[in-house]
Amino acid sequence: MERDLAGATISAAEFSRLAMACRHDVRFPQTFVDWCELVNAGNQMLMAQGSQIVIIPIEVDDFVAWCQRVDVSPCLDGLRAYLILIRRRQHVPGKSPTGPRAKPRASQRRTPPEKGSSPPS
Repeated sequence: MERDLAGATISAAEFSRLAMACRHDVRFPQTFVDWCELVNAGNQMLMAQGSQIVIIPIEVDDFVAWCQRVDVSPCLDGLRAYLILIRRRQHVPGKSPTGPRAKPRASQRRTPPEKGSSPPS
């Protein structure tokens, strides 16, 4: 888990906003010091593996909008997924569509099968 947080950067003030957004997650770090320890543990894991640490600034508003788009509550696991997508360049903070104009996910576009139709083979 810590490895997913490696390279994540956020100021103490922005951490307070992030913690407020994730307040219902009992596993979310209680303090900025706890947060920094988690990130540092992730950094150490990646360095031990010989991997490069990519610095990713966390944009709280974008993270919360992303959570709404993918229909998850803001939480530590959601933040991990968000950071993984940024690392894989599948989400660009501030540029990837979020909100009402975003394209719906594939599961939201599907229509129920018509009566009498056979399943795809």
